[in-house]
Amino acid sequence: AITRCCSGHKLRGLKNLGVDEISYKRRHRYLTVVYDLDRHHVVWVGEGKGRKTIDGFFRDVMSKGQRARVETACCDMSKAYTGAISEHLPGALLVLDRFHIIKALNEAVDEVRKEVWRVSSKADRKELRGLRFILLKSKKNRTRREHQVMAEMGRTQRRVARACELKDELSHFWTYSYIGSAEKFLRRWKKKAKLSRIAPLRKFARTLEEHWDGVMASVVGITNAVAEGINRLIRMAKNRASGYL
Repeated sequence: AITRCCSGHKLRGLKNLGVDEISYKRRHRYLTVVYDLDRHHVVWVGEGKGRKTIDGFFRDVMSKGQRARVETACCDMSKAYTGAISEHLPGALLVLDRFHIIKALNEAVDEVRKEVWRVSSKADRKELRGLRFILLKSKKNRTRREHQVMAEMGRTQRRVARACELKDELSHFWTYSYIGSAEKFLRRWKKKAKLSRIAPLRKFARTLEEHWDGVMASVVGITNAVAEGINRLIRMAKNRASGYL
């Protein structure tokens, strides 16, 4: 099993950590990577992405004192990671990474598009073709032409358009600096999603409820963006070492 800790990257002073997964082989072979979000480096790598893997890091690599000094831990919505952090770092603030929350929402919106596609006529499919990129794009980054396409879709593909509207609206959640206002906004948004009668969005709203505290904590501004950047470097190294991993 792969369990590595770089000697130059000690766990000394680890206060804000991130946990993420990265694929390293075909057939869904994964590594769990733990990051020091303050120093921007990897502190540990373990084979697999399940609960047993991350438990091994907290139990065998970190001391009781080191675990007690961790202030925040950021991860995706994986129950393996959230469960391990809650058990081993009870004093730390569990923060769900906002980029993974947005990714889950984008997947829900794309599922709406797929559902409509499956029951559409040839003419309607022509209109839906190529919409995926526009739908998943941030509203502020859409071109004038793309905004026109979205406006037209609002008249002809109302269900898809409504899903996209809700996606765009949720992005406002992370602009709040006061947690009380952020929670009030998210509760209103969740209610809209549930009343939308759009199954993928209703499912996403239930996911938010299941991870409510971690989602709310994402407002504090801590993310796994550092981890995503390091993951790109890991993938580059993996590609250059083709045949050795």
